[in-house]
Amino acid sequence: MKRSETLMTVASRVTERFNPVLSGPSAPLKTRAMFAAFGPSLMPRAAMHQGIAAGLSVLAGELVGRGVDAGIRRVVPNSSPFAIRMGARAVATGAGLALSRIPETDDETTAKASVRAAGRILASGAAGSAIYETGMEVRDRVPSKTGLRPVIMGAAGFAGAMYYSKELLAERESVIKPWSEDDKRATLPASVGIGFAVASLGRGIGSAFMASRRSSVQYFGEDRGHAAIGRAVNAGVWAIGGTAFYFGVVGLIARKNEEIEPAYSTPPDNPYVSA
Repeated sequence: MKRSETLMTVASRVTERFNPVLSGPSAPLKTRAMFAAFGPSLMPRAAMHQGIAAGLSVLAGELVGRGVDAGIRRVVPNSSPFAIRMGARAVATGAGLALSRIPETDDETTAKASVRAAGRILASGAAGSAIYETGMEVRDRVPSKTGLRPVIMGAAGFAGAMYYSKELLAERESVIKPWSEDDKRATLPASVGIGFAVASLGRGIGSAFMASRRSSVQYFGEDRGHAAIGRAVNAGVWAIGGTAFYFGVVGLIARKNEEIEPAYSTPPDNPYVSA
């Protein structure tokens, strides 16, 4: 009995982790971002490039979704009635849509374009959070007696997302032709595996940044002024480290390219050109 309960608990956690809708407030937006990454673009991609694009898209969707949801929860906490929580997300979605529909002009300022982009981000994050809240409310009001329903729904949702991603990848490859015969086309398993690794690495870096920020704040002091100094110092250290890492990687790639493609030698004299 205990073994079956343990297996059910593990299966429920795994399927919930990969549920494309109910794994978190940012799940719908992350799933939409992943689908967009597998869609047609301007150039062919190998599995490495496709996986990196998918992983970064998922990270961006997660960052936006969590940020918007956290802002809404500050105003309307989880203890509020469901109708109020949904009303707050509806208001945020409407406000975001209104900002995103600001007319675009040729001579508009950067601030105006930024407000319109912020509106799109707000609307997307709030809509995804509303979908998640609705799903969790239905789950709470109609609980599963055996515990199998969350497992089945999570597994079915993940399988459906993978199937649709495969269809998008096939459509992409039919539209975007390879540039040479040596180009290797991306496959779904390799792309998803690389994307998962990229997303996991990004989350790890984010967790490390937050941990170092907490340590920096504790070192400088937790009052408002000293905490601001601690956050600034932490951000500066990470910025310097990230910049050094970036230029180090770029330099390594440049040296590798020089080894693969040696510098051109001086062309021989043209016999048809008189001295």
